[in-house]
Amino acid sequence: MAATDWIAGYEFTVLIQGVQYPFARASYKPSAKMINRSNSKYSPGFVINKAGIKSLTFTASGPYKEGELPIGIGNEYTWTYKPSGANLGFIFLGVVETITHANDVEDGPTMEITVQNSQDFGVLVG
Repeated sequence: MAATDWIAGYEFTVLIQGVQYPFARASYKPSAKMINRSNSKYSPGFVINKAGIKSLTFTASGPYKEGELPIGIGNEYTWTYKPSGANLGFIFLGVVETITHANDVEDGPTMEITVQNSQDFGVLVG
């Protein structure tokens, strides 16, 4: 693949309680705890994994302007993450786990947030 064939990241929106906020990077990471259900009688020599408890970690980061994002750690918000123009997106209820503010003399202030799900999550279509 030639360098000119690489696709830039999609534009996306992150809505928090229905209000759009800007982030340069966002990551939606669902996962399931793996449970080993192997049995030496029925599956000798093989690990048989089954899905256990499911969880979701959402992270977002980018430039920060003081007062621009009025959220707090430990608070619960409705989050919507959807690439621009896509029919597929994600909506979930999540608790803000961490907020990290940093400052760089050349690039200015930045913020990173980590959110954990606080109820079932899935796919938003449309």
